[in-house]
Amino acid sequence: MRFRMMILGILVVAIVAGGVVYVRYFAPQSVASRVFLIPDKKASIDAIPEVAPREPAHLLMVGDIMVGRTVETLIKQKGIGYPLEQVQSWFTEFDKVIANLEGPINQSHAQTPHGSTRFSFAANTTDILKEGHVGIVSLANNHLLDYGVQGLIDTRHILHEVGIDFFGDPTFVAEQGILSGVVQGHKIIFISFNDVAGKLDAVAAHTLVAKAAHDESSFVIVFMHWGDEYKTVASKHQTELAHAFIDEGADLIVGAHPHVVQNIERYHDRAIFYSLGNFVFDQYFSKETQEGLALGVTIADGGATYDLYPIDIVVSQPIRTIGDARTTRLAALARHSDASLLAQIKEGTIPMMYVKKN
Repeated sequence: MRFRMMILGILVVAIVAGGVVYVRYFAPQSVASRVFLIPDKKASIDAIPEVAPREPAHLLMVGDIMVGRTVETLIKQKGIGYPLEQVQSWFTEFDKVIANLEGPINQSHAQTPHGSTRFSFAANTTDILKEGHVGIVSLANNHLLDYGVQGLIDTRHILHEVGIDFFGDPTFVAEQGILSGVVQGHKIIFISFNDVAGKLDAVAAHTLVAKAAHDESSFVIVFMHWGDEYKTVASKHQTELAHAFIDEGADLIVGAHPHVVQNIERYHDRAIFYSLGNFVFDQYFSKETQEGLALGVTIADGGATYDLYPIDIVVSQPIRTIGDARTTRLAALARHSDASLLAQIKEGTIPMMYVKKN
């Protein structure tokens, strides 16, 4: 159910559904506005209420979703459900599915020409996401401003109108870019940053993560857009940033942008998934760009469990990899990941048990 009211020019929307409790603050006229979910009128990430955890929270995180260019042609030919039709039933098994939205949804849309990397997505992108059960998207990437600030404003407005939550900003680091709420009794905070071309204000980002992690009972997820394209091992810069965020209290680091799956690391009993690779894309020129990784995140008292789901991208459709192919993919990922995680990655499940810290 939804309750709407105006408070100091800010629209407040309360949502209670499926074990998920959110309140959304949205200032629709402000170019610099952000959407974030907190439980009362105070615009602060410190305000999430104390709750008694019930069942584990089950999230699924995936990489880049790009529905322009050739993918848009396929949608016109095969229907709006085409990009996610092979996974949408599976997605219903999770409390929330989170993805990186790799471009703006423009009110004045024109299809992106083949070969262009200036992306534009049609307004029916929200139908693709909703029909596919993707409920949260990150906007902190290097393509959200492909059509300037107006494209970003359009994107946020269109997503807000249909109830798809979003977090992060392609340029700014601010508390208003945080998304927080309660899933199955667990307090979860989503933060995302765009570090493509090293443009991230690292000092501000570290400060924001530290503030978000101040409440020990919250599970803090940092979703990064970073790294070198087509490289399967994270750079030194990525590693340094990830370690710093964990030192400041982040519980999980997940990345996108390289268009290929990168290595996995354990640092201070926290997990780093440097890149999940593509999810919906039209990069048909290599095997690696047509493979992705979906990450199951089960949050329970005392830690989290990460389930690894290799993905094949077949004519821009993500499909779960099964059987011997799955075993081969996980073994390859394990070989260039943290040696201490070798057995767990091969099995496809990584438990991380720990005591929360400031």
